[in-house]
Amino acid sequence: MNVSEIMLPKKHLNVYPKSDENILAVIDFYFSVNETSRNRALEKFKEITLSLNQIEFIVRKLSEAIDVVFKKNLSSIELDNLVQYGIDALLIGECKYPTSQNRKRITLEFKQFVTETELNINSEKAPIIA
Repeated sequence: MNVSEIMLPKKHLNVYPKSDENILAVIDFYFSVNETSRNRALEKFKEITLSLNQIEFIVRKLSEAIDVVFKKNLSSIELDNLVQYGIDALLIGECKYPTSQNRKRITLEFKQFVTETELNINSEKAPIIA
């Protein structure tokens, strides 16, 4: 079982198609960034084989981790850089740039944040609301 099977929602739980418009809608829902930053993040997501629900999960967790992981570790925060941290942590399972100890540490810290804040990533049943 690879890291993405554990850390990301299952593809078969996806409801909407992966399109540029839908990816940008997800980005816009969680982040207020300029057009250039949006497009660079979009290109990163188009390079990998993730479904829209998996992209939404990564973007949501990145937005939740801004204060607790990224602002305390990075002097400048760019969305495409955050997306790469998300891909490295949740799809690959580690930093794909092993020469940067800081990047490796931040990637692992983000992965740990997701592990600690997400209860049941792949629940196929809707929660029971009393």
